[in-house]
Amino acid sequence: MIEKEIKEIIALILEDEGITSKNVSENQSLIEDLGFDSVRLMVLATEVESKFDIVMDEGKLENINTVSDVIRHVTEELSK
Repeated sequence: MIEKEIKEIIALILEDEGITSKNVSENQSLIEDLGFDSVRLMVLATEVESKFDIVMDEGKLENINTVSDVIRHVTEELSK
């Protein structure tokens, strides 16, 4: 469930580029494969925090490179 919701958030951020949640896979790099820049990364963090009612630690954000990293981070925060 978390995986699907995160993929939907990513697809919404990239909506203007025609990317749907079906085009987003766990192994994709946010920057290299999906074209995220610093602004989109901040939008992603904000959307994820809002959706899951968590706080994404800035120190950990530096280690988030792929879609699966986002999923793992959200899962860890929700299990606290």
